[in-house]
Amino acid sequence: MTDSNLSRTSKKRSDLSLAQRIAKIMQEVTYIKKRPKVGLPYPYVAHDDVSEALRAAFIRWGVLCLPSVVEERQEGNRCVLRVTITLTNIDNPEEMLTKSFVGHGVDSQDKGPGKALSYAVKIGLLKMLMIPTGERDVEQDQVEQSFLDTDLVTDVAQAITDGDGAKIKSLMHDRPDEVQIAVWRHLNTAAKKTAKQLLAELPA
Repeated sequence: MTDSNLSRTSKKRSDLSLAQRIAKIMQEVTYIKKRPKVGLPYPYVAHDDVSEALRAAFIRWGVLCLPSVVEERQEGNRCVLRVTITLTNIDNPEEMLTKSFVGHGVDSQDKGPGKALSYAVKIGLLKMLMIPTGERDVEQDQVEQSFLDTDLVTDVAQAITDGDGAKIKSLMHDRPDEVQIAVWRHLNTAAKKTAKQLLAELPA
């Protein structure tokens, strides 16, 4: 955008409230297309896709977007963050809108907090601005991406290969439903069938 166009936009937006500015952004950013699977069992929208789609519109309509971590906890190799996203009218900084979202990041090293923050911001902006992504529902992606423990998937798959129903049961015991769903969705059809048979053969 040229300086003259930016100047005209600034004048046009000068009397707009924060809610009106957000509405303008929603009019401009109506859809974010998911990326192809590329090795994953589903297409997805990345944090950078959301940032790229919204950044120019935020600048154009004078809205500052600031995420903040307000709570953090570690559950094994899963980091859970509660994040607030604050949208501010840069021409009237006292006018703000703040919403809270939760993000989960699973990593066996030190990348869990970064994954959790990226996911919370991505989902938060998609929800706040009601941006559709098509194909699978965002909440379904949240279950699979936020709660996916790749190490657990590997261990369960190995137990299936070994024909060890007791090990499968032990690995999945007391896991949250979301984690079990995420693991189950990452097993192929044959592995699911074998796992069911092995579990059915275990003593009650």
